[in-house]
Amino acid sequence: MGLMTPQITGVSTHNATLAGQDLQGYLSPGINTFLTGQGTIYQPLSATKPKAYVNWVLLDEQFNRVEGPNGSGYEIVGASDEYKMHSFLNQPVVKSGYLYVWVSNETYNIDVFFDNLTLVHRTGPLLQEDDYYPFGLEMKMLGSRVASKNENKTTYSGKELQSAEFSDGTGLELYDFGARNYDPQIGRWHNIDNSADKYLSYSPYNYALNSPLNVVDPDGNDIYILIWFSKEGKNGSDPETGHAGIAVDNYKTQVKKDSNGNSILDKNGNPETEQVKDGTFTYYDLWPKDPVGDTELQTDVNSDYSQGIKINSLPDLMNIDPTTHRAGNVSAEGRAADGIVQLTTTAKQDDAAKNAAKTEIMAKTQYNACNNNCSSFVQNVLNAAIHPTLNLPFWEGILYSAKNPKVNASQVVTPGFPLNVMYDPANVVAPNNLYNAALQVKGAKNIKGPPNGVIALPYLKYYGK
Repeated sequence: MGLMTPQITGVSTHNATLAGQDLQGYLSPGINTFLTGQGTIYQPLSATKPKAYVNWVLLDEQFNRVEGPNGSGYEIVGASDEYKMHSFLNQPVVKSGYLYVWVSNETYNIDVFFDNLTLVHRTGPLLQEDDYYPFGLEMKMLGSRVASKNENKTTYSGKELQSAEFSDGTGLELYDFGARNYDPQIGRWHNIDNSADKYLSYSPYNYALNSPLNVVDPDGNDIYILIWFSKEGKNGSDPETGHAGIAVDNYKTQVKKDSNGNSILDKNGNPETEQVKDGTFTYYDLWPKDPVGDTELQTDVNSDYSQGIKINSLPDLMNIDPTTHRAGNVSAEGRAADGIVQLTTTAKQDDAAKNAAKTEIMAKTQYNACNNNCSSFVQNVLNAAIHPTLNLPFWEGILYSAKNPKVNASQVVTPGFPLNVMYDPANVVAPNNLYNAALQVKGAKNIKGPPNGVIALPYLKYYGK
């Protein structure tokens, strides 16, 4: 029963002692304390009503009493010779556990009769609740299950747990990530990473680069997108406008194999091939060639694009500053990205993103702090990946667009005096807004930075570096 408080001791000393003697050795100390406790939460005896009640106590799954107004209660019966209907409708059960309902009469010289006691249970929408240690081992004592319901085994990281699949009740206790099987008890894979040669500083059996709070591994292979957050100047420090870039998976062509490792041949007898990720990335971003002046916030200036920088591995993507490979005169960020959002894409979508980036780079589109900045460039590339050219029929295209809306991270910037003399209000895509919007894309996962987004103030507050 755990630590049950004296306030729920509604059984008299006489009856409780009998219960305690009859069940001595079978009940926990907490239950015995409950049954033999002195005092009562009920009203004292009166001349018109016996000391008889309808009672209920809600216990959680560890048999601790649930506190609060919805945890326990009682209602006294009517006066002598009175027929009273006791009805408690829509009583919320705020914790998974056990509801104990009973009737009692502790007035020795008055008989009280209870008839037609009915309890109706309407289940809520929550069927299962799971809590985990960082590497995925379940905290059994904190979890919750609805009784008599089929267990959901698609749990940690959205993967299926191979558990209790053998006739004796035992199981592998491994998560099936598709490419590999993961053991949450030791925080390791049981198979070598296909791209282990790209992560030489890590064990080929490591999970999420040994940092599951910051990194996710969606399929047992590689992970992915980069934001340097805008920062408001405080305590004498300069504000930072922030920056955005995008890294797209690189692929290699390999021959398809069957389950026995043999090459799969087409109808002409030639080996079939497929595109697979090779563990590297190509990084793109946009800068002004020279620092933007205070009077150039809505002026087209010469641009400075990264021409497609190869990033050798995910650790490099997360820990190395890729903004140094440029020919312009604006200083690099000087640190690794503050936040990274991974977007689940296909090879076709990645090709569409790369083509969009290359097209703008080759056009040498000019930089504009409001209309074509680093964040709007990344947003355009993202949208090219989300909405590749599919050649769908009209109505199918409408449906696809409805299910996969384009990213729109713009905010309206309205300059105050005296800036409004030279600048008009404008829709600006800013780094912090882009980070928050990317997190909302279907299939997006945060692999670095705040998982629930960052504060995005009016962009002019950040204008500095």
